[in-house]
Amino acid sequence: MTSISLDDPQIIDDEHEDEKLSDHDNDRSLSSSTSDSSNECPFNDDIASKVSTAFAKATGIDTEFAIQLLKDHGWNIDQALKATYEAKEHAQSIMNAKQNWKDSNEKYFKILSWNTDTTDSDEVELNDLIEQRTETMIEILLREKPDVILLQQVGTFALTLIITCLSSLYDDESIQIDSSIKALNKSILIEFLYSIYKYHRILYEL
Repeated sequence: MTSISLDDPQIIDDEHEDEKLSDHDNDRSLSSSTSDSSNECPFNDDIASKVSTAFAKATGIDTEFAIQLLKDHGWNIDQALKATYEAKEHAQSIMNAKQNWKDSNEKYFKILSWNTDTTDSDEVELNDLIEQRTETMIEILLREKPDVILLQQVGTFALTLIITCLSSLYDDESIQIDSSIKALNKSILIEFLYSIYKYHRILYEL
């Protein structure tokens, strides 16, 4: 039989380590309990349901969202109400700013520049792709309705299709060939564009 001294330093160290681990586990358990209890509902299920329903009705939100808000604020009704109204005020301010922009008398003009890559080809398959690409371009142009359209590398077929489909927005007189536009520096280009802003215009380069 082997005897072990109680004064053995290895045993004392092991016991001390066990105590530290035990204390650490207790601290973690207490911390977890405190964290969980911060969002724990202080009411029974019946009262919690009534509070959530009343909160949802008062704020104009759905019940599930109301419950989540109350949980996020530890079921503190005052804090949850404050957060809800602050969020609504922020959303309303954004809507008002958007409406003010719509109601303003400021006028803008939209410029669209596009390298169409739709030059004519002798290949049937490639022409089919060009036709599909041109039709997609036309859909975008009709949706965006730019005041000035700058098109490069436009084939005869694509240009004919574009002019036909956009005739309701752009008349033939406004369509010009301007191969020199690429050579314009930025300041001259801006002056040039502003000089034609009063009417829709398409400029293209073959």
